[in-house]
Amino acid sequence: MSRPTGVDAAREHLLSDGTIPRHLEKRVRPEVLQSWRRSLMSGAQLANPTLTFKGEHHARAALRVAADPVLSRLADQLAGLEAGVLLADHEATLVHRWLPDRSIIPMFDRINALSGFDNSEESIGTNGCGSVIEHGTSIQISGPEHLADALRPFTCVGVPVHNPITRRLEGVITLSCRATSGNPLLTPLMTSTAQEVESRLLAQATTRERQLLDAYLVAIGSRRTPIAAVGQDIFIAGPRVTELLEGVDRAVLWEHVRELALGGRTGHNGGFASQDRFRIGRCQPVEHSGTVIGAIVELEVAHLERADRALPDGVPPRPTVTLPGHSPALVTAIAHATRLAAKGVPILIEGESGVGKYALARAVLESAHPSGGVVVLDAASDWADGADAFVTRLRTELAARPSALLLRHLEQLTP
Repeated sequence: MSRPTGVDAAREHLLSDGTIPRHLEKRVRPEVLQSWRRSLMSGAQLANPTLTFKGEHHARAALRVAADPVLSRLADQLAGLEAGVLLADHEATLVHRWLPDRSIIPMFDRINALSGFDNSEESIGTNGCGSVIEHGTSIQISGPEHLADALRPFTCVGVPVHNPITRRLEGVITLSCRATSGNPLLTPLMTSTAQEVESRLLAQATTRERQLLDAYLVAIGSRRTPIAAVGQDIFIAGPRVTELLEGVDRAVLWEHVRELALGGRTGHNGGFASQDRFRIGRCQPVEHSGTVIGAIVELEVAHLERADRALPDGVPPRPTVTLPGHSPALVTAIAHATRLAAKGVPILIEGESGVGKYALARAVLESAHPSGGVVVLDAASDWADGADAFVTRLRTELAARPSALLLRHLEQLTP
């Protein structure tokens, strides 16, 4: 029997006590520790002996076309090493697997590593697929670094695959082998594999996508204002602008930008719910064969200053509602939700009765809007007066332009 490691001990403390002694915390890599806390915060089903079936994956056909030959060749090169390759979509739902050695097929079948099964942190905890999506970059998870017992026999190296034009996450490639076979050299191998898939995605890009990308690259080199390239089913922007437009319907955005580009108008917000965060400035049309295929959009973001002051250095003010618990995972979750709330992004909080959903929602909204103006509607009582009365009250409250609207007991609403 192998001797327990510091990672084993830290993991057991976290699962049994909810905390890790400081001397053991140092034995766990920071990115793994963050993943453990995210997994517990999201309610991952760590006792499940297998992955959970989710249904159809949402991988674009272009990803499969680009990845198939690359991953088939990689699997052939891994023959004899008892390793397999998994492809998942941007939500960590498995799309396909390549297992060159028959000896490891039972190992993968035992946990249902099959198309349509969920490999997200929310479902199965820390792993070499879902943790890549949360971490935002490549990661290697070995043996006891997995929280779920079902995954402990594996070492997994996962890398993200981004659309080379929009930089949108397309999927995740994961190399999985026996826990004892992990090697730091696997990470650069998988990184180069993802880059090859991204190169094939770029080669498959349409003329329209390439032309809009070229216009965007020229624009960011010559303009100081925040910009984005917007087209039908195309959105290209840097991290700051992408975060700024979080929650904005891209189809609605394109229709509005197209109207502005054709008409030459500027300074309109299109009635977006985020109008207090930004205004759309100049729209420079990008044409192909006489047809507007997109536009370079300048954004006016002066209205962000108020939200930025409410969240200095990305940390929300202390909520006026007292919450039980002060774990790093809870603090991180509240900080992220507060940033979204300050930008007007809708937030849905789910959970069983009595776990503190209302207290959490109040804490988030009062941190995001310290000057007040948060309106609360309770569907459990207000809906009892009838749908018409509820809708009338909802319209009245919205007409007063509150800082935020909190709807309680949404499950009571009926179509």
